[in-house]
Amino acid sequence: MRVNELISKIKEYYKKNKTRIDYLFSVIFLPLTFIITFLIRNYHVFLYESTKTGDYAANGLQIIRAGMFKELLGPYSRFEFNHPGPISFYYYAFMEKILFFIKHDSAKHFLSQFLINSIFIIISLHIIHTSFKKNKTRNTIIFFTLILFFIKYIGLYKIISLWGPDIILFPMLLFILSSSKVAQGNLKHLILSIISSVFIVHNQLGGLITVIPIFTLSILFLINQKRKEKKKITKKDWRIIIYSGALSFISLFPIFVDQLFYNKNLSKIFTFFKQNAGIQHSFLESSKFIIDFIINPLPEILKINTIIILSFFLTITIFGFNKKNKFLNITILFVYFSIFLSIYGAMKVVGDLLPYLFNYIHMIILIFYFIIVIST
Repeated sequence: MRVNELISKIKEYYKKNKTRIDYLFSVIFLPLTFIITFLIRNYHVFLYESTKTGDYAANGLQIIRAGMFKELLGPYSRFEFNHPGPISFYYYAFMEKILFFIKHDSAKHFLSQFLINSIFIIISLHIIHTSFKKNKTRNTIIFFTLILFFIKYIGLYKIISLWGPDIILFPMLLFILSSSKVAQGNLKHLILSIISSVFIVHNQLGGLITVIPIFTLSILFLINQKRKEKKKITKKDWRIIIYSGALSFISLFPIFVDQLFYNKNLSKIFTFFKQNAGIQHSFLESSKFIIDFIINPLPEILKINTIIILSFFLTITIFGFNKKNKFLNITILFVYFSIFLSIYGAMKVVGDLLPYLFNYIHMIILIFYFIIVIST
């Protein structure tokens, strides 16, 4: 009898607090379970010193410089310039102080990257959960399941990787989602959009091909939405705008200081693109390269015919448009736009089309798969 009473009380408590419990379960509990499980199963990574060679050795030197507030450049590039900015190096240098209880610097850096990626994931789950009136928990669980699937697909190590093309994976996930919220008229997500875009652009120049058009479009949509609402800009709105402007200024500051007084990295970048301004790869070759990112994660049994699969996906996402959910509609638009931008970016790549150059598109395809699943 007591057991039945306890079950009844639990059910009653759940009914009264369903919204909060569902949120805590899908947005907090599930990712925390993954975080704890990952740390337990991979604790050895954070106990031993990792030999720094190649890119990691170069990054290590830049982290040391960042710790002395002397670093102005991003990771080095094979084309004799550096990627735009040093935000990740300053983050690692800062986290070295926070994680003082860990012996080795490389372990601190790996853990720091894992923690910030976990934050990007949790915030992305929060956006998904709060963007649907119906099936909030179901949709959030589906989205989290797809995150786990793609982490497994692209390689578990990428969630702790300090390499530029890997660093920008989860910032790209948050960037697309937060930009969709901004475009919907939610100004408060502007800061998230800027923070994630800074991590993308500072670590890989190629991210600009997606970040600038999507961010610009989201701002134009935001302005249009505010005009329709005919509401005055509140003090809270002004604070968000000021904070966003301050973040943008801080992110650009080392880039312009370097350009004015030191290595002139911006000039090197502009010179490179000026010398390689033409189309390097055909539209057909570039399209096939990007489409492979869409098709390859599918089970072999579903890889019947690329055209059939893409037509099927296109049909589903078109039917996925919902007049009652602007967030979903804008996200569909941004995903397709990002894919076409990536095709154009592939056409401009100097040298071979190497998959790592477009690592970030995995997160765009993740969102694409999510839209397909919830639309079926």
